[in-house]
Amino acid sequence: MTSRFQRHQWPEPGRRRRNSEGYEGRLSEPPPNKESGWKALTGTTDFGVIADSDDPRHKLAFDIFVDRVCGFIGSYFVSLGGQVDALVFAGGIGEKSGKLRARVGAQVACLGFEVDDSLNGKKIVDTVQDVGKQGKGKRVLVCQTDEQLEMARFCAENDNIW
Repeated sequence: MTSRFQRHQWPEPGRRRRNSEGYEGRLSEPPPNKESGWKALTGTTDFGVIADSDDPRHKLAFDIFVDRVCGFIGSYFVSLGGQVDALVFAGGIGEKSGKLRARVGAQVACLGFEVDDSLNGKKIVDTVQDVGKQGKGKRVLVCQTDEQLEMARFCAENDNIW
């Protein structure tokens, strides 16, 4: 009988293999949902560690993330014809990473968004907190969210789920 460990050490993991009971399914290694993304690039899924590290792999992951966020902002900005009132950071990363807000703000300054370093460095205590430069262009906000509560509320209010 082949142990689970040995099965995952096949030289050709996508090839069908035969065991004593018949054919086994295709196995791939490593499981994509466990060893991809930030985990594969940096060894961690903790964005706080990634953002604060000097490790070149962490810096690369951070830069990739900033690039992706800015790409989405630019895409939506153009789709909305520039009619954007504010750039809003929310969720765990958006609420907690002043470094991310500063980097994204610097990248999208050409669109009229400016992050105020002193406001951005303060602890986020209000439900909605302005971290943009006052009187300059469009607003930059941080909105505290409770993602689990919102998902639970959506499920409770959606008749199609129950």
